[in-house]
Amino acid sequence: MQLAVSLLAAESDETLKYLFPSPRMQNRPIPKGREAIRGGSGRSVGRLRLAGSIERSEPSADGGVYGIVKTHLRVILPLMIGALSLPLVIWDIHNARVILSVGMGWDTGPPLWPYQTPEILLWFINFPAHVIAQPLANLIGLVVPKHHLLLFPFTLLWWWLVGLEFDRGLPTLSTPQRWVVFSTLVAVDVLLLWAGLANFNSAFRWWFQYGAEFWSTRTLMMVRFLTPTFWCVALASTGVVAAKRVAAQITKS
Repeated sequence: MQLAVSLLAAESDETLKYLFPSPRMQNRPIPKGREAIRGGSGRSVGRLRLAGSIERSEPSADGGVYGIVKTHLRVILPLMIGALSLPLVIWDIHNARVILSVGMGWDTGPPLWPYQTPEILLWFINFPAHVIAQPLANLIGLVVPKHHLLLFPFTLLWWWLVGLEFDRGLPTLSTPQRWVVFSTLVAVDVLLLWAGLANFNSAFRWWFQYGAEFWSTRTLMMVRFLTPTFWCVALASTGVVAAKRVAAQITKS
């Protein structure tokens, strides 16, 4: 019994040395593989396990903690936006059934709240996906609410592509390719900013003519009208950042 207690105390001392090393031991390399086993005692096995766990917890030189737990935006973005959009899709399907049951009961169309609200919010969150998928849904005859069978998968695909591009970053390009990419990005950014400004002007003309007080149900209409402007500015800002990085690569080469 006394022998077992002494062995347990020795094992605890060895563990504490590795968890809280003395100043002399701080620069001592952690034994790996066979080097840890060559110690000759049974305590080397516990030391090897502890050393392995410490070694895996050290941050990498190139990315710090990010190098250990890498964030995959191509997975996170579709999951987050999909979880946010799915309740709105269900809400919109329910509203579509109510609107169809009422028929011509509303002379000026269904009220913005609550019957057009989920549609406007989905339009705002997933504008690029809707711009691409809605004409396709119209082409194959998917009317409301069946058009969500195409819009929702396109939404997930759009955000997967966005996350994939952020994960990859800028590819390695030759100098002529960098000039082509830089010129294309600048042209696209100018076009997006021009389109966003034109839409902004049109939206506020409508507001000053038909808008009521600042916070009303018609504010939802402004959200619908300003959605293209918001996305044009967001995409143009991303393009400006990418163009600056390409320009930095051209300067260094």
